[in-house]
Amino acid sequence: MKMNLPNYEKAYVPKQKLSNYLLSETHAVGKAKARYFRPLGYTEENADQLADALLMIAKPEGVSQELTSRYGTKYIIDGELVTPIGTRGTTTYRLGGRVTRGATAICDGISSLKS
Repeated sequence: MKMNLPNYEKAYVPKQKLSNYLLSETHAVGKAKARYFRPLGYTEENADQLADALLMIAKPEGVSQELTSRYGTKYIIDGELVTPIGTRGTTTYRLGGRVTRGATAICDGISSLKS
């Protein structure tokens, strides 16, 4: 049985991670993630929809893997992303979250993409 994301009921996606990382076309690492999310219909204008979609997976799904780094423990959750263009069930991704101050921040959004 998989464990739940710690403090999943308090999980959130920091707004700056959406605009400055996951949807940024100029961030050194984030631009690869933006190239993935933008064709699915996510932009800065509807970044809140991306946050909601990530949280819909983070809360009910179990943690498939825990990774420890210098930044702390990263919890990996596999799930299907609901997108603005309606590709539910066809996009599988790995979501990374870290616990900070008693809540889990979905900081990395996508740790690796797979289909």
